[in-house]
Amino acid sequence: MKVKILLFLLATSLLVSCEKAINTTNQINDTDLILNEAEIIETKVYKGILLGVNFDRNEIYVQNSPIGENTYDIEIIDTKEEKTIKTLKLRRGDFQSPTDVYSPSYMQFLNNRYYIIDQFHKILVFDQNLNYLHTRMFKDAKPRYFIDFFYRGGNAFFVIGKKHFGPEESKCSFNIFKIIEKKKMELYKKIHESSHKSNNYTRRTRNVIKGAIWASTWGFEKDGKIYFCNGEEKQYYVYDLDLKNLECIKVDFLKGKKLSNKDAEKIVYDIYKSGDVYEEIKRKHNMTYKFISYPGIIYYFGFYDVGENELGIAGDIDLERLAFRLDIIKIDSKEYVESIWLPIGHAFLRTLDENYTGLFQNEINIDKGIFVYTDYEEENGEFFVKLLRFRISRK
Repeated sequence: MKVKILLFLLATSLLVSCEKAINTTNQINDTDLILNEAEIIETKVYKGILLGVNFDRNEIYVQNSPIGENTYDIEIIDTKEEKTIKTLKLRRGDFQSPTDVYSPSYMQFLNNRYYIIDQFHKILVFDQNLNYLHTRMFKDAKPRYFIDFFYRGGNAFFVIGKKHFGPEESKCSFNIFKIIEKKKMELYKKIHESSHKSNNYTRRTRNVIKGAIWASTWGFEKDGKIYFCNGEEKQYYVYDLDLKNLECIKVDFLKGKKLSNKDAEKIVYDIYKSGDVYEEIKRKHNMTYKFISYPGIIYYFGFYDVGENELGIAGDIDLERLAFRLDIIKIDSKEYVESIWLPIGHAFLRTLDENYTGLFQNEINIDKGIFVYTDYEEENGEFFVKLLRFRISRK
């Protein structure tokens, strides 16, 4: 009997060890950058906030808030026909209601279903004709850096980079959840955890220091693998859902950038043009705001699924010309391909704010030559979605 127990324990330990992540390291070598021109050939503007895209279906999802109405309107816009093909009206309400929404924050089409997240609290599911199916509540509110739904083995899942605020560091836990109809969502897999410096902005004081340009975290699922990164690390990670191993890819051509506090002030005062708001707060409430940049080097200013067998890294920013450098690499060969400069919009800079919680999207597809993001009109205080079509002029 003791032998049988020993063999059982040995077999169990081997099984557990096989389930553990296998950390391996690969490398994308240092190289001279190939800077090609991204020529903007068309610009389309839609009123509202970008909730998501589906490039395969040529759809973008734009949330609008009609003045005087008690609904959120989500328009499904066909980017080929350049028109709204469907509109989903959601009644405004609170977090507890299964069908009312407090504030839609993300939308994705997957396996003939539309998934809509209400702020950080619940997921509403609709069929392809926008008929309501069911709602799944999060166990707790999930402020996030990113979220992405995917489908495997007859079930829907999502990977989330959950944000954990802290006085000295902000942590991000990378977890996969499984969505089972008529059941609660369950944690499927903990992948990894990373952190970067925090600015202790949660402390209560009349002198408030805000990180206006900060290290962040990005991630998504693509072809059975989870890709994610921490902006202060010169590498990204790949979790294989089949092999259940975690791979680390070092990116040697990324040099990183240390920004100054003047850069942070430029974003607030010159780009956002919101310095007068803080002056008014100071006058009324005797509160002083100071804006700073991340104290360390930032290697990633964005990380994107940009097309078939391609990843995109926002490896540099230029605040004078308001543009970011997109570095494109091949997934299979782990080779650098080329770089292009694309314009910086409101959503791009919001992802670099220390307080960012995943509510603004930037989406790029190199194969289709599309860049879509949320921007902001300072004069009338309105959000709008900008869709750029571009072609790459290669030397």
